Amino acid sequence: INLDYTIGSVHLVKNTINCFQDILLRYSARISEQLNVELHVSPGQMTFQKKDYQAVRINTAHTDYLPTLIADLKELGILFISDHKKLEHYESVVYFKKYIEFVELQEDVYQDNATKGRYFFRITRAIEFEEFEQKIDMIKNNCDYHLFDSFLNHLFVKGKVLDFIGIYSEHCDENRFDEFKMHLVEIFK
Repeated sequence: INLDYTIGSVHLVKNTINCFQDILLRYSARISEQLNVELHVSPGQMTFQKKDYQAVRINTAHTDYLPTLIADLKELGILFISDHKKLEHYESVVYFKKYIEFVELQEDVYQDNATKGRYFFRITRAIEFEEFEQKIDMIKNNCDYHLFDSFLNHLFVKGKVLDFIGIYSEHCDENRFDEFKMHLVEIFK
């Protein structure tokens, strides 16, 4: 979480709900539009005191909406674990899935709707992370593309897996995307 603009909170969920992720994603889109506020509500899993729980992650710079959001989620059937009892210091691992709304810029090139400096380039085959690291470094070192962070991404669509090379750069020149795609196709064939 980038605390410069986002305040995050995690709330443990007491009950397991069918289609939990779908309920949260639909709610997040609807409430963001209604309130006209940037809000991300994400489903996740959390291991807390050696037990697994579903969890709700709420990211928003407008914390005054949190009581309303939690009340709305309770109305949707989500029961939150009470935080009224004192807990000893405890370290835990929290897993959250990141959902991204793609905006198609051109064939096989997409932009993250929420993060304008994040782009996704479709590749034709699945690659392992070690291969990704080696070959993306070749592009960065040999093609004058050094002002970006990169990541490997997979999208699951109707029983298929689509593979992407993702880049993040606030200084990205979209006019060079055709050239960048050409390097990706050549190196990751």
